[in-house]
Amino acid sequence: GGPAPTWQGLEGRVVVMDFWATWCAPCIASIPRLNELHTKFEKEKVTFFSVTYEPPQYVREFLKEHPMAAEVAIDDSFNTFKTFQAWGIPVIFIFDSKGKLIATVHPNNLTPEVLSAALRGEVPNVKPAVPWHDPVGAENYFRKLQLELKEKYKQ
Repeated sequence: GGPAPTWQGLEGRVVVMDFWATWCAPCIASIPRLNELHTKFEKEKVTFFSVTYEPPQYVREFLKEHPMAAEVAIDDSFNTFKTFQAWGIPVIFIFDSKGKLIATVHPNNLTPEVLSAALRGEVPNVKPAVPWHDPVGAENYFRKLQLELKEKYKQ
């Protein structure tokens, strides 16, 4: 419900941007690990965002059972998903303290060592996430789900 973050406002911080959805079992399974990392690095210059496209009311209900330590962002327009081609969820994008993308990983491969390397200004040695093979099909599917949820929750 707050204003969108800006890269200028995040300067000097490592940014972890997690793309997810409430229907995605691997996304849900990664929440506890991401919460642990958030806690472990809360005194460091790391900011965590979890980005979904689903309606805010629906996401609020989901978060009651699956709390997230990260800032939760709603990409209602899909602009962020499109910009990053983040259709193969769950997927995490890691940016260095200057806002440069340094890694794209599956949440299972996001470790304290990966974040520590990013904090040191290094490109982490980590297996990259595999991009989704059909971005147009994925976007259409996500839009269909979004419309169904908006109808159900009368946004």
